Parts: sequence; structure tokens; C-alpha cells
Amino acid sequence: SIPSPPPPPSLTTTSAPPTTTTTSAPPTVPTITWTYKDENGTWQTFDRVGVRIIEGNLTGGRHDVILNHGEYGKIGGIQIDLRTLVLTFRKTGTVSEAQRNPPLQVIKTTSQTQNKRDRKESESFNDAGKNKKKACASLTKWKVLKPTDVPQGDTC
Repeated sequence: SIPSPPPPPSLTTTSAPPTTTTTSAPPTVPTITWTYKDENGTWQTFDRVGVRIIEGNLTGGRHDVILNHGEYGKIGGIQIDLRTLVLTFRKTGTVSEAQRNPPLQVIKTTSQTQNKRDRKESESFNDAGKNKKKACASLTKWKVLKPTDVPQGDTC
């Protein structure tokens, strides 16, 4: 009898115990909430849509946001200054405060200084623009312009 060939290497079995891998849960992202003091001085939480609108304006670099949807529309709308976190009830003009949880982290950055040549070019360009504006202003101040009064090639 002919002996059977050994199984291919990928199908060989070993007596080693199977290895188990443990997976850790992904890190949780903190839920962002925004709250404000209502006209009675009680802290209220903005709804989910309001939080998304506020966060969108904040990350988009806007300075303020107006909420006038749903319940906020019924009270005349709310305006939030995102720089100072001051909240204004638009119907009554009452001012209150708003806060974000977790609070915003201010990241300080340093700007790089211009080199001397770039600074001189920038200054000369700005001065030329100022002089041009002054010249145009002197032409247009207190009189009606005729086509001959406007310098050729310049825009006022």
C-alpha cells in the first residue's frame, strides 16, 4: 500500500491552545452640552439641534449665533455671543450667561515675525494705498466729480 501524502502546511493542526485577543472599548468622546440661565435664573440645557448649531458656528469661527427654532422661537429667539458667552433673549433684551460643558480649551499660539524686507514691502504698499485713498477722498469731498477730475488709470 502507498502511504498517503502529508496534508498541506496550511491545514496542519497543532496542539497549542488557541490565542485569544482582547479588544478594549474605543475611547469615549465626551458629550458636549450647552446650558444657559433662563429669565428666572434657572440653568437650562440646550436641545440637541441647538447644540449642533452652536458648535457649528463656534468651529466655523463665527462670533455669535441666533437660535429661533422650536422652543427658542416661542420665546422670541436667543442670541449667544460666542466670545463672551453672553446670551440675550431677543424679545425682552434680557442678558444672561451661557456655558459649554466641557469648557473650551484656549490654545495659545505664537505668530512668526516678518523678516525686515517683507515688513518694508508691506509698509510701503500700505502707505501707497493710504495716499491713494487720501487723493481720491480729496477729489470727491464736497463736490460732484467730472470725468476729467478722476486721474486716468486710478480707481476711487
